[in-house]
Amino acid sequence: HRRAGRCLSGAREVKGMANPRFLPLRATLLFSVLWAASSSKRKFQSSEHQPDIQKVGIQAVLDWSAKRVETAAADFETSGYKRYPSPATWDNEVVYFVIVDRFANGDTHNDGVNIPDYQTEQLNSDLPFSVAKWRHGGDLQGIRTRLGYLQQLGVTTLWISPILLNNGGSPWGYYMSDPSMIDPGFGTKELLRELVHEAHQRGIRVVLDIITNMATSEGFEYWAQPGIDKVTSCALSAEDNYWNQSGSVAPDMKNTSSLQWGSQLPPYLQNETFFQRCGAVLHYRPTGISMQDLPTDWRESLAVDVEAGWLWPDCFSSPSNMPDFATMNKAWQELYTNLMQYWLAYADLDGFRLDAVKYVSADYIAYFATHVRTYAKTIGKSNLFLTGEMLSPGGVPFAYLYLGGGPKIVPADAACFAYNKCTDLAGDCCPNSDGIHLACCFKDQAETLSRKVKPIPRKVKDMFEKLKDQAGTLSPAGPGLPTFYPTDAHSFQRSIAQGAKKASEWFSDRKINASLAANLDLFEAQGALANLSWQLIDSQDITRLLQSPQLGNQAWRLQVALTWMYTWLGLPTVYYGLEQGLNGLCVKYTGNGTTETIVEERMPQDARESIESLCEAGEDDALKRQDFFSGGPWVLGSAVPEVQAHASITGEMMNRGAPNWCEEPLLNRDNEVYRLTRALGRIRRSCRILAATAAHEALRDPGALPNVMAYWKLPQDSVAGADGPSAALVVLDYNPTPTPTDNVTFNLPKVGLKVGQKFVDLLNAAHTATVVADAAGGSDYVAIAAGVEPFHFAIFVPEEAAKKDDPGAEWMICAAGAKELPPLPMAEECNASIMWISLLATGITAFLLCFIFVRNKKKSGVFLCIVKRPSPVDVLEYPGPQVTEIEDPKHIFVAAIEHTIPERKVKVSAGGLGKVLDQMLREHPPGRLSLVHPKFAGVDYGELTPFVVLEVTVDNVKECVTVSSCEATDGDIHRVWFLLEHKWFETLISKDAPYPYPQTKLSVLRFFSLWNQAAAQLMIMLKPDVYHCMDYHAAMIPLYCQPHDLVPTIIVLHNADYDGAIETDFVVPVLWRDVPALKRLSLIFNLTPEAIRKYLTFEGRFNMLWGGIACARENQGGHGICTVSGKYAAELKRERTMFKGLPTVLPLDNAIDSAAEDGPKSIAELQTLRVESKRALQEFCELDTDPDAKILIFIGRWVKQKGVDHIALLASSILQKNRDVQFVLAGPPGDPYGNYAQELLRPLMDKFKGRLFVVTRFFMIPKEARAGAHLCLMPSGSEPFGYVDVEFGLLGVPSLGCAIGGLGKMPGVYFRQQNSDSQDMLLAGFSAAVQYALDMDDSVYWEMAFECIPAQFPFSIWRSNLLAIYRTAQLHFKKGKEAEREEPLMLDGELGMNVLMEQKQRYGYGKLSDIRMVDRNKDSGVWIQHKMQRMQVGEGSEFLMQPVSEVRVKELMAFWMAENQETDAETLQSHISLGNQRINERSFATRSLMVPCRPFVRLMGNSCLRIHFFIALGYIVSPVVDERMNYISRSAESLQSHYTWGLVGTSITNLGCVLGAFVWLALSRQVPANLLMAVSLFMTERLCSLTVSAAASDLIWVLIFNFTGGFLSTSRWLFLIWNFNEDFHGGFQVGTRRVAMIESCRQAVSGLLQALGREALGCQSFVLSFIVLLLIIMVLLAPSCYSSYVLPRTNFWQELRDHKVYILLIASLSINGLGTSCWNNVDRWLSINGWGPQEIAIIKVTQAGVLIVCLFAMFFSLHYMSVWGPWAMRDLVCFLPPGSLLYTLAFWELGNLHYRSYLFVAMVTFALIIDTARFAAFFTAILTTLANKWYALTGAFAGFAVMKACEAVSPFVVHLITMPWGMSPIYSGSVENSPETHLPTLQLATLLAAWPLALLSYAVQMMAWKYFNKEVLTYKGHGNLMPDGTKGWAASETAFVSSRVISGLRRMENTGALVEESDVGSSYSTESDNDED
Repeated sequence: HRRAGRCLSGAREVKGMANPRFLPLRATLLFSVLWAASSSKRKFQSSEHQPDIQKVGIQAVLDWSAKRVETAAADFETSGYKRYPSPATWDNEVVYFVIVDRFANGDTHNDGVNIPDYQTEQLNSDLPFSVAKWRHGGDLQGIRTRLGYLQQLGVTTLWISPILLNNGGSPWGYYMSDPSMIDPGFGTKELLRELVHEAHQRGIRVVLDIITNMATSEGFEYWAQPGIDKVTSCALSAEDNYWNQSGSVAPDMKNTSSLQWGSQLPPYLQNETFFQRCGAVLHYRPTGISMQDLPTDWRESLAVDVEAGWLWPDCFSSPSNMPDFATMNKAWQELYTNLMQYWLAYADLDGFRLDAVKYVSADYIAYFATHVRTYAKTIGKSNLFLTGEMLSPGGVPFAYLYLGGGPKIVPADAACFAYNKCTDLAGDCCPNSDGIHLACCFKDQAETLSRKVKPIPRKVKDMFEKLKDQAGTLSPAGPGLPTFYPTDAHSFQRSIAQGAKKASEWFSDRKINASLAANLDLFEAQGALANLSWQLIDSQDITRLLQSPQLGNQAWRLQVALTWMYTWLGLPTVYYGLEQGLNGLCVKYTGNGTTETIVEERMPQDARESIESLCEAGEDDALKRQDFFSGGPWVLGSAVPEVQAHASITGEMMNRGAPNWCEEPLLNRDNEVYRLTRALGRIRRSCRILAATAAHEALRDPGALPNVMAYWKLPQDSVAGADGPSAALVVLDYNPTPTPTDNVTFNLPKVGLKVGQKFVDLLNAAHTATVVADAAGGSDYVAIAAGVEPFHFAIFVPEEAAKKDDPGAEWMICAAGAKELPPLPMAEECNASIMWISLLATGITAFLLCFIFVRNKKKSGVFLCIVKRPSPVDVLEYPGPQVTEIEDPKHIFVAAIEHTIPERKVKVSAGGLGKVLDQMLREHPPGRLSLVHPKFAGVDYGELTPFVVLEVTVDNVKECVTVSSCEATDGDIHRVWFLLEHKWFETLISKDAPYPYPQTKLSVLRFFSLWNQAAAQLMIMLKPDVYHCMDYHAAMIPLYCQPHDLVPTIIVLHNADYDGAIETDFVVPVLWRDVPALKRLSLIFNLTPEAIRKYLTFEGRFNMLWGGIACARENQGGHGICTVSGKYAAELKRERTMFKGLPTVLPLDNAIDSAAEDGPKSIAELQTLRVESKRALQEFCELDTDPDAKILIFIGRWVKQKGVDHIALLASSILQKNRDVQFVLAGPPGDPYGNYAQELLRPLMDKFKGRLFVVTRFFMIPKEARAGAHLCLMPSGSEPFGYVDVEFGLLGVPSLGCAIGGLGKMPGVYFRQQNSDSQDMLLAGFSAAVQYALDMDDSVYWEMAFECIPAQFPFSIWRSNLLAIYRTAQLHFKKGKEAEREEPLMLDGELGMNVLMEQKQRYGYGKLSDIRMVDRNKDSGVWIQHKMQRMQVGEGSEFLMQPVSEVRVKELMAFWMAENQETDAETLQSHISLGNQRINERSFATRSLMVPCRPFVRLMGNSCLRIHFFIALGYIVSPVVDERMNYISRSAESLQSHYTWGLVGTSITNLGCVLGAFVWLALSRQVPANLLMAVSLFMTERLCSLTVSAAASDLIWVLIFNFTGGFLSTSRWLFLIWNFNEDFHGGFQVGTRRVAMIESCRQAVSGLLQALGREALGCQSFVLSFIVLLLIIMVLLAPSCYSSYVLPRTNFWQELRDHKVYILLIASLSINGLGTSCWNNVDRWLSINGWGPQEIAIIKVTQAGVLIVCLFAMFFSLHYMSVWGPWAMRDLVCFLPPGSLLYTLAFWELGNLHYRSYLFVAMVTFALIIDTARFAAFFTAILTTLANKWYALTGAFAGFAVMKACEAVSPFVVHLITMPWGMSPIYSGSVENSPETHLPTLQLATLLAAWPLALLSYAVQMMAWKYFNKEVLTYKGHGNLMPDGTKGWAASETAFVSSRVISGLRRMENTGALVEESDVGSSYSTESDNDED
């Protein structure tokens, strides 16, 4: 990350959080996340318990430290690792030294962990003044990822800089705070162990650098800094104790100072005796002057003063905050040694390098070295490597005390060497306390002291004595360190390589030779191993060899120095980057020889100047320690051009993943320096002679070649003996231009080499030399062969001793040592393979996607159903024996507005219901029929018998209804008619219009209230056995009955489209208060508001039919509901939510008289009859007489339900194409669609005179003429039974139309509503059916026509079915108390005045005291006026929104059609409805929001209004919250300490989403949508503003932000669902396009926000505030459908089991969501793959654009294919795989290679498209299958809650899935292979975790295929198949007409063109009857 947060200080709190009013909140949250908060402190606590020494004491701490070692050893034994033994000798090792922070960044996630405070400040301010001293992100994982590189280089020992915890964030690691744990910025202890293990597997040993002299921690310092006197006294006192006191005597701690521990020093170290406490070394003045001016030679008396200054004061700072350890303290010695032994035991380290040894007392070094080496032997490391930093032993007093076995001679009187402070060194000997004269000792024994006798402090002597037996068992024996690494040699050699000295000085300079000899003598005298000393030419403490602008690009100097280092005494030690020519320079070289700075220009000028100033100074440690990884902030220069090209100083932390070492540009393996280093490593290990301790000058004339150095390495000087070459000649030429080889000759050593002996250069076989005899008679010599090109370096060995290294090597090795060499490591792991599996998976997915679209494109068209024989009538079977045992009901109560009294020739009928009443009167089972009807004005009823006068309360007024009766008996049926007389029945209805309209009129509502109450009172009086409800008009009757008056009820639905609903207004409570409309309806219907809400409100709207169904549910378990045909019953049960909760909807097929017995008996007779009837029909309808004409006839009401508008639209084209076709269209227009058809047909009557007959009224055609029709047109949109098709069918006329509801039972050609929401599909289906029928072969047609005649719909079956339904209702009816309601429903009636007043007070009509009690008989007007004032409405005023009148609709349609603006009735009707809504809105601004959004009309259609745009915008900008929460999780200091904390934040966010889903859903039931959206927007804006301004540095606040953000983000569903506020019951025709557009734009915004990142937070805040303000204004101005609608009560939960597609899709998303924590990290993966933030931003922007384009293309294609049915959507939803499969597969196969892979980016982009398309398809499918916006709103929130709950637990689930494999993509603490530090583990664990869940998700998703078509309510089947795939008609077949053919037909319709029959004659194909697709 560009900005890395630092770790949280324990005492820090966000401002304001300490306020007492926050304490309860803080306490609650703290309790819930206590375990999380404890880990977020700046104090890095070990996962294990650390004892508090102040509480438990020193011994308990020592026991704890010892126990840790035992536990670590036991843990290692059970870990599955194996100990890696020490080598027999270390002298053949090649060492590589890394500074962890600068070597490689393998885990960018910990880059912000434990960084210095100043780094945090500079990162946040973008002022990287101190970038050089920052932590740069290097870690153990980085080293681990480069082990292959080190192995290739030839490294055998890896020296790692200190990695133990430093709380101050030191980048180098040399300041330590807690030696018991790994610095989290570098990694974990598990990672260290894995690193060591993997290194061992590659043959590389690991040596860890450790600190032994001091500790540091924040707040750990002196209470008061000691002054000069106190520091000096303390140091000298400690020195005296060191030299003169026995080891058994505790150190004298006088003159020490007190320490304060701070808050973060580990508790086990908080003991003052563990620290020397003398103070800062700069205050140490042993003689009044600085100790730097004192002599350091141990032979000088003041050397002890120097030693005292190094050992006892704090050595590194002033004032001191790094107190030195009290290394003489026995307890501390034991404790610290145990702590280091722990790392040996736990990680299997191979050795230690002890830093700053000269600052530690020698007794502790002896103790440590002996005990650690002894312990190492017990775990299989008998030759543990130990070395100490003693760079120049000659400059360290008493350095010999630390090395090997100690001094060989100990003086008899060691007191002679005790410390003595003399005032006059030049005078007489000064007495000390023992009377011994130190100066005299030196004077008298100078010779002895200088050569033989070396003084030893008493503490050291005692320690040596104590350890002698134990140390004697070690190899090498001795208590001291086995080796040092003096720097004298390589310091001098660096000067030669840099040109500061001449090469000839190496053998001639007395000082360097003396120094080298002294070092060798020291090693020899102490029994130490000089050949194990490290030989370096670069290190962390000295400037880079080429760190000079004049030398920086001269790689040859480095090569010469490398050759010397590998051929000189000691172990060659490569400082990291040396092999790549790193030079520590801040410049790059241009082509003209000048230099340019590499500091980025975009860096702030003052920071840039500060960095350049540091670079120019050239001495800073940071220049020696440059970054060695791409993307680091401090990548300095190199002498290798290929590496230099990547140098830059950016001031930014590495913000991307590191490449695999094979692809790391800084690890160039083709340059000469690298190749030489690799070759030298192989040569050194094969030629043991090169490790010889001596080197013999070889040049014959050194003075002639001052810059050439040559030396022989001989067997006698080698510890390896004589095995190998007899001699090796090393030649180093330090001249910029190599010396010509013919001028160079070499002395010949006396090793038996003969004249003519050939030598070969191991580095270049072309370089050869030969032993030549001296022509002058002198000694033989070696000369380079003629013609050899000049060179800078060479290693010559005898030709026979050399051999070619393994194939592929450019060099040679020593043959004798070849067998000991491992095979040459080859870079096979760098051979990147193509990501075949991912490419294959991507290709399969792309093919599958294309296949879905191509397949469904071919299937686009109409499937016709060809019915050949009539269907039998459904016969009901009794459900159980109980039904048959119930007696048939004897008294049936019937209430209907339409009625027939045959005896008095009275008939009031509007359609099919009148026919049903006629048959009921004739064919009803025996018994009494009590029929209640309103008495119509103008109808002669004859003489009636007065029966009763009823009093009912309507709208708070008593109304009297007079009841008269008449009766008649017909066989076993006794019929009694009760006629209700009231003025409203006479004025509001008529014989021609028996039903009052519209439902919103106050008078109509009063009519139905009066009608139902009066009928209810009659039913109570008559006490029938069963109430037979004929339709919705009388469905409320049971509500007005007391429980004991209820009777079994059946409701026979003749047309459920008419259900007595008020569509214009919502009547549910809003803001927890009843709306005025509900209160007014309560008064009108004389029912309590609770009764209205419960029984008469369905999905928020008043619905009379629901009253009857709700009572049936309550009183008889939902039984007793039936329809007039079986298929219509199934259709209602499937499609209408009102009926879904019922146990069943029973069929009661209407019965019809059969055909006349004298009808045609053969096809020939039928043809003859047709000719006569056709002539009669043509004459009757004034058509042209044409015996060959095919007459298409339509008889019936012209309404939408009958599809008459489709006939009108197609009539012209049919008549033009088919010259033999004639039309007869008759019936009265009954709605705007009929008016539209009338206007459309009007101009055609003249155009097709004689062929088109149109009459717009009821028109009776004689029966004999009707038989002349060729086809009966029935393109109905809904048809419960269909009388007309039967009537014509019995005459031998097949049907042509839509097989919907009861249609399709007669032979004919039918299309199915494959998508009932698509007018295009319905028109296309009708057009295809017409053309198919007209083109049908005559033989097929006449066979079909003849089969119509014998159709049977017997009355016997109808009676049997009716009785079964009666009995079913009786069986399930709850009698007596079982049916008692908890509360009364009526406001008045039998309840009495007192109860009425109680109800009025309760339901808000006014308190009892507020109501003026008036005698109604005296002053009813005052009473009513008072009540109306309380309701704020007038007595007769309309209180509901009124629809457009029929007259006005007709006028508008005529106007639009005259202007030729529209040709579609559906569109015209929507325009009219929308215009009416606009008119009813008060505000101009609101009306303007209801205008179509012009830019999107083409894309979305006219249904996309401006308000939809703004609501969609609210959904589109919702990712702002998500991205803010992601930013908080990433940047919060407390969440940066571990990757899993990001997951904790995400899980908290998801939990917020879960709660938010339920809260927003609950609020949706009471709060209007626009207000709820406005609140959501306001809270979102405020939260985002807070996250910008508030510091996210406190874990509690971070979790609050995360939780709140999740809570708010859930509100997005409000914006998405309410964007579909059209009444889309039945389907979402616009869903595919709109969802795709909105979701793709939302994803694009999310991508853009991620791309912009934190830099755009301020801009985002401003823009967001502006957008939110705009949206709030817009949604508050939203139309009434948003401002008054709330989520009503629905049956969603009761019907949930029926929504299997919804359940399966949510389950699929949820299962996939269980793995989201491991695969929803694409940005992280891109970063791992090496893409930086800016590049990822570009990728995101590109993905956003590609996503929008692809989703538009996909979903617009899907939209057009969905016109023909749900198959395309079904296949896309069920077969499009989860994107997580592709994401994780690509990430897994990415492996360690493919750095910055464009292929990976492409696959990730494709997966994103698939995933987004899948989600959009899922959501569209959910909307489509739920088919109801209230269900959709509930389902969306419920499903989202489930998904987010699964995502919240995802980290735990994926962890559990992968733990059996010993890995986890989440938690590194539980597994050896941490996902943070081991890319292959992360990749494999991600795959193992994600794929099982994704595959299971995919399987569940595919299971939805079985149910999909059935649950898409706009799909009514295709061909002869029902929606569930069953065959609808036994004698039927399917014919297919492709969309291509249909398009041709439609073009003809639009252009009026004529085509030949052959053009479409072959356009039909017959499909298999059982083909579900």
